Parts: sequence; structure tokens; C-alpha cells
Amino acid sequence: MELTPAQLKQLQMSQRLRTTPPTVGWYFRASWRTYAFLAVLCSIGIGFFAWGGWPILSGFFAGVLFTAVVRDLKLFAKFVEGWPLSNEITDWRRVEELVANASQPRPNTSLERTRER
Repeated sequence: MELTPAQLKQLQMSQRLRTTPPTVGWYFRASWRTYAFLAVLCSIGIGFFAWGGWPILSGFFAGVLFTAVVRDLKLFAKFVEGWPLSNEITDWRRVEELVANASQPRPNTSLERTRER
């Protein structure tokens, strides 16, 4: 099976979490760039509309930021809660096999195919 880079990254993260179970704090530390970007965008929206005299729209951007963080907090809390079960039923030998196969360089056969034509 050929893995995409995103799939390989997910499997490698799962391997790390096998020895060190996830926490909600870990998730927010791992995703700080996303939240910083969202905070900057929402802060610009809050400031612009507050300065323009539109407090309702300013509150809308504050609500977007707040609900995004709360939604992710609840979602990841469920992930942390279910991790022991996922850890127990995962075939870790297969995960290690997939990661090892994906880490090995593959020969480039694209030139050979074009030469045959």
C-alpha cells in the first residue's frame, strides 16, 4: 500500500501516542499555529468592526473564535477519552510495517515506462 504524506504523518503520530497517551494540552500545543492564525484573523475583524461602530459584527468575530476553540476542545477531549480503546484494537505490527515501507525510497519507474513507448 502506498501512503500519502498525510497518511504517513498520521501513522507516525499514532506511533508516538502509543507510548505517550494524548492530552488535551498536547493537542493545543501541537496546533498553536492554527489557533494563532485564527486569533489574528478574528482580532482584525473584531477591531475593524468595533472601530467602525458595528459592535454586533465585532461580537460575531469574537463568537467565531470562542466557538472554534470550544468545538475543538470538546472534539479532542472525546479523542483523548477514546484513545485507550483505539490503542488496544490497533494492529501495531501493521502500522510499523506501513511506516517502514513508506520510509524506504521507491525506485523511479516513470522514465522506464516512457522508454518502452
